[in-house]
Amino acid sequence: MLTPLGLSPSFGFGDRLGLATPGHIAAVRGTKFAPIFAQQSVRENARTGRTPQQVMDDAQRALEAAKWDAPWGADADHLKALEDIPPFVEAGYTFFTVDPGEHVDNSADTDTRRSRTIPIRRQDRESATWRSASASCPRTESRLCA
Repeated sequence: MLTPLGLSPSFGFGDRLGLATPGHIAAVRGTKFAPIFAQQSVRENARTGRTPQQVMDDAQRALEAAKWDAPWGADADHLKALEDIPPFVEAGYTFFTVDPGEHVDNSADTDTRRSRTIPIRRQDRESATWRSASASCPRTESRLCA
């Protein structure tokens, strides 16, 4: 059953073309891991010409054929923009991996000072709220913004 996995040990597979899930099922069956069978990024979907719904449908078909009845998850991977989230929510994904790479200060790796205070611009601080994020994805607002 598709479900949020909470803190269960999990393993994300990511069937890029919709053909490998039977092998992923065989690999995880009998282990302690809760599998994440549908795991794709926006970039991967664009490169393969698939949608989040197609990825979910392919995973569900393979799971039904294998008579899989244990918990499993679906990960919207490497999310970089708010407008990328709604198709994954609509398809029923249960896990959302945010990719903050464009906002990482890489100079921190080589900064030799012991302490460093980085001021946060007021507009960044004020715009980084669940309310602004939920405007792009109203179905999640009640869960995230209550």
